[in-house]
Amino acid sequence: MRKKGCCAMHEHSGWTDAEILEAVKYDVERQGLSEDPEGTPEYNVAMTLYTAAFLDTTDVARLSQVTGCDVDFIQKIADNMAISKLWIDGHPRCEEWWDCKTGKLAFLLHELVAKGRVVRTDRFKNGLPVYQAVSAVGEETSQ
Repeated sequence: MRKKGCCAMHEHSGWTDAEILEAVKYDVERQGLSEDPEGTPEYNVAMTLYTAAFLDTTDVARLSQVTGCDVDFIQKIADNMAISKLWIDGHPRCEEWWDCKTGKLAFLLHELVAKGRVVRTDRFKNGLPVYQAVSAVGEETSQ
C-alpha cells in the first residue's frame, strides 16, 4: 500500500486553478513529456496525468476543472488507468516516474495506458512491470 500523497509534487494550497495549470504546463514541457501541440488529445492526456500527480487526485471533475478538458475525455482516461490499477483509491500511482533511469519511459507507458492502447499486467519481469497491447489481451485469454 502506498503512502497517501506520495506523488503530490508541490505545495499548492491556495493556488488558483490557472496557477496550477501553468505549473503543470511548465513541468510537462521542461521534462519533455509531450511533444504534441497544446490542445491536442495527446497533449491533453499528458496534462491530465501530470495534473493528477501534481494534485495527488484522480477526481475526474477536479481534473476537468483544472485542465479544461472535457469530463468524458478524463473519465475515459480514469477508466483505463483504473483497469491497470494505476489510479487507486483516489490517488495516482506515479512513483515509477521519478526513477532517474526509467522515469520518462514509465510516464510514456502510463500515457499509453491512459489512451487505452496497453494495460499494465500484474506480472513483473526483471523487477519491472509488464505492459501488454490491448489487442493482444483478448488473444492471450482465448488460447
